[in-house]
Amino acid sequence: MLIIAFLLLGGFERVFGQEWVQSSGGKIPDNAFPGGTDKDGSVLYVCKAHFPKETCAGKVSNELGNCRIPYHDKELNVSTYEVLTSPPWEDYTLAWTDDDYTNGALPGNAVSTDTGFYVGRYNKDGRYIPGKIVVSLGVLYYGYAGREHSTENYEVLVKTSRSVDHYELYNVKYYLDQVAYDLSPEQIVLSQKTVVNAGSYHTTESLSMNFEDDKTREWSFTSGFEVHAGINITVTAELPIFGNSSSSTEVELGASCSTSYTHGGVYETSETTTKELTVNLPAYNNVSVFILGKRETCNIPYRGTLKVVFTNGDSYTQSGVEGMYTGVQSTSFETSIKSTPNKGIKTVSTFSIWITILFLNFHMNIF
Repeated sequence: MLIIAFLLLGGFERVFGQEWVQSSGGKIPDNAFPGGTDKDGSVLYVCKAHFPKETCAGKVSNELGNCRIPYHDKELNVSTYEVLTSPPWEDYTLAWTDDDYTNGALPGNAVSTDTGFYVGRYNKDGRYIPGKIVVSLGVLYYGYAGREHSTENYEVLVKTSRSVDHYELYNVKYYLDQVAYDLSPEQIVLSQKTVVNAGSYHTTESLSMNFEDDKTREWSFTSGFEVHAGINITVTAELPIFGNSSSSTEVELGASCSTSYTHGGVYETSETTTKELTVNLPAYNNVSVFILGKRETCNIPYRGTLKVVFTNGDSYTQSGVEGMYTGVQSTSFETSIKSTPNKGIKTVSTFSIWITILFLNFHMNIF
């Protein structure tokens, strides 16, 4: 399984991602950074170990068994140590530079193990040996044949930062036998319309009501390496289609298509649905019609291939990356109708009008 890389801000002398990986007993972690070659031809990797007054860089290999550190005129054998790694998906690269550093000045992006201590290597008889650079002395110390040796001619390990331009996710396979639903208990109003009947007769009216079904989709990552938020990701995959969880727990896969959104957010779409219905209108009533729904979440584990494209043109592709597809949409649609009496003007008969006029005239004649 790949090492999960977490981005921590700060200088490279502190833990940046997971470049320094704890190890012991000559074990070499994945993506270990090579620093040289031993006399038997085996690859030497860069390691470091902690001492009371300094953290020193040295060499390690399966053949050596432990990390070998130059320290106080000796080459110490340390069983617990950290190994420098350079994962191809990280936002940095490591390289050796052989400029003239005899005056003790090092580049600003040199890899540090402690204050005033950096990683370097020495070319001894055509073979490179990793060791520690002590800036105050302007020399590199390396271990060889059980002793600590020093030299003013050495290479410095530097880190070059790079930024991710975008991600591409494809070859997506869903684990449809592991689908999980979550239906919200609260109903939401998707559409509302009110019809007024100010007459004295019961009637009906045909309504055409539109409502928007806002859908969101997201492909998150649960294993592999860190995918940074705020960077564009293009997903080429079949889109899961699900409906009312109360009647079906089956998911269908639609046609494959490409969708792009900013990772850390969601891909949003909206579909307009029209519902035709006939409403009974009692006399002197306002009739309100509501279309209600609930929000349903569908989670589906998936496995796919992720490509990281950097701004400098580099790219890295990793298959077998696992994650979780999350889709949210409206389901469980219902229609709710509520009637309330209105204060509409009721129809007045001609007979009632004449009776009112005669009554008024009678009173006027009396007075």
